[in-house]
Amino acid sequence: DMKKTRDGFSRAVNETLVELRPTVGDKAGACPPGALAAHARAREAGRRFLALGRRFEGRYREVRRGSQLGDTVALTPDYRWKVSRARELYGELLLHYQEMRAAFHQQLGAELLHAGCKVTGRRPGQNAVGEASGLAGAPDPENLDDWALTAPDAPLPPVVNAAPPRAPIATGTQDPDTAPAIWIEIDNSRCARPSSLTLDGRPITAIAAGKKVEVRTRAGPHAVCVLPETDKRRCGASGTVRRVYLYEGWSMAVRCAK
Repeated sequence: DMKKTRDGFSRAVNETLVELRPTVGDKAGACPPGALAAHARAREAGRRFLALGRRFEGRYREVRRGSQLGDTVALTPDYRWKVSRARELYGELLLHYQEMRAAFHQQLGAELLHAGCKVTGRRPGQNAVGEASGLAGAPDPENLDDWALTAPDAPLPPVVNAAPPRAPIATGTQDPDTAPAIWIEIDNSRCARPSSLTLDGRPITAIAAGKKVEVRTRAGPHAVCVLPETDKRRCGASGTVRRVYLYEGWSMAVRCAK
């Protein structure tokens, strides 16, 4: 999926560059027709690639943690090879990220600026797609922060077990124990003060300032509340709780006021 998306991204970038080629009669500083449409296709392909990259990062982190805990010792040789292959694939992903980021931001961005094309929603350091759609943490190739992935040998974040305890099955509901266990990540690296995490109304943990924390929970719909220490509201107040579907590799970045 990532290779197919990367190929589509490359084609869209090249199509945008073709649209930006000056032709006879073009006015100086006039954005060529079709350039912004081609750029929008490149941006959408980049967004899908970044979303797949986040999922891959989560899966790779799971493999690394299992390997560190000794879960791979009893595997057959072919599966041990797959574990080592996961590291190689992740390294290749980082190279692709660097190449695509350079093509999108340096090459294409400079050409758009020179041609007088204005890309709406382009705000460095902010996630315009996430704000516009209401999806917190939605990746946007226009945001340089969303191209960041952890190095293959970077220390793994601390683990918090937030898997819900066993509970009686209510009529018309699903037993949470039947859902697969997953890892999610709460990124508090942009905040100078701690933040607190609450899942389904249950306080889980405090995330230290400038840190990321991995949380063990179960897949499915949950009510998530993450509040910085500087926010005096309580979870449950208007605008503090998001209902989201949690999956393996899901992440959320805490944004704190400067």
